[in-house]
Amino acid sequence: MALLGPALWERHGYYALNSQWMERTRKALQADEDARAILSALRELPPGRTYAGLRANWGKEMRFGDIHFYDLLTFHRIIATVPPFPAFSLNADLIWHFDDRNPAHYDLFNVRYVVAPSRLPMPASLRRIKETPRYTLYGAETSGYARFVALGGAKAIDSQSSLFHGPRSIN
Repeated sequence: MALLGPALWERHGYYALNSQWMERTRKALQADEDARAILSALRELPPGRTYAGLRANWGKEMRFGDIHFYDLLTFHRIIATVPPFPAFSLNADLIWHFDDRNPAHYDLFNVRYVVAPSRLPMPASLRRIKETPRYTLYGAETSGYARFVALGGAKAIDSQSSLFHGPRSIN
């Protein structure tokens, strides 16, 4: 027991801290009626991908204790365009290039709904669906999940760098 004591004490502190984080987040979620209203509206709408910002832009402001609004989308099983937790594939980090001011990006990523802070001006291409004092739910026009295209040619990849940077030339 003497050998395991320090490890058990460390684990006790770790789980106590996690309990504090979970309790703080639970209280913040319970206090935010606007988030519940937006999530309810999203569940009633036709299916479509939802975007609620990123850690690198206004999405970081929409927090509940230690989680963000975009984390709630996953928890409530709403299809979302969210920052990846693991990034094992070459295209996993393309979300960081998403420009919420560019209507073409909504179509490319098939983002049909946007949840943003109410005070944030959004592009005119988005239509308001539901407003609360804290959030506004917008709709975007997209062409769907799949589209048939014709390829005009193939490009040879001659280096690791061109393989990495090629898909990131989204306009």
